[in-house]
Amino acid sequence: MKLSDEQKAVIEAPLEPMAVTACAGSGKTATAIRRLIAIRQKLADHRGRVVLLSFSNVAVNTFNNGYAELASDLPDDANRKRVEVDTLDGFFTQHVLRPHGYRTMGATRPPYLVSGSEPFLSSFQYWKSKTERPIPIKDVQVGVENRKSVFFVDTKGGVEQLDHGKAKEVIEKLGRTGAYTHDLGRYWVIRTLLHQPAILKALATRYPHILVDESQDLGTMHKVTLEILMKAGVQISLIGDVNQGIFAFAGADGMCGSSRAKKPNHPQKKST
Repeated sequence: MKLSDEQKAVIEAPLEPMAVTACAGSGKTATAIRRLIAIRQKLADHRGRVVLLSFSNVAVNTFNNGYAELASDLPDDANRKRVEVDTLDGFFTQHVLRPHGYRTMGATRPPYLVSGSEPFLSSFQYWKSKTERPIPIKDVQVGVENRKSVFFVDTKGGVEQLDHGKAKEVIEKLGRTGAYTHDLGRYWVIRTLLHQPAILKALATRYPHILVDESQDLGTMHKVTLEILMKAGVQISLIGDVNQGIFAFAGADGMCGSSRAKKPNHPQKKST
């Protein structure tokens, strides 16, 4: 494809965090792949890996196919292998939760995902009162408000916030078995990074540069996870379109890239 001057500016930018906003059909995917390759080239003999994260397996396959076509520009096979593409949840599950989360969870076995239909989960429910029907653990969601975790459930009337202490007690009781739901997995990733600084340091050293595609869909838990990595020294770059958010149910407000671009040392570039 013929690159615009704006796309070239994104691809050839120095090794620093940035936020890129672009509308639908502007070539975000092709630009992100080329930026991925450019970062790996600029790292030269550095053994650090570059990873591009998105939200779906379809997007990951698209990026992997595009990268396979263009990666011949990298100098050798070793550097080509130091580039990865994954989903956000898949990446943090593989590198944080599954190998290290059990320590933070207080479990004696590797963490495992539950769907919510397992019979044993009947022992892990949130009780608002003895007279009301309990809330299944699979329905409990986690968010961040004023930099503190909050637990809530969706209701017909909107969102109902749960008692923090009671919800946390049930979640930690389940955690001690090694089990987690999709939503609670993000909670345990954050807890693991905060409670095991050696794991955070190792992850930041291995992955000094992370690109996030469709960043407008970042929910509050993903935002906190990325902020933890940034404080550990990881260079985070965001690519997205604030008008295309589809994950509002997960706490995404479409403003992550815009707000991040206003912070020091996080320049914003626009591709149209």
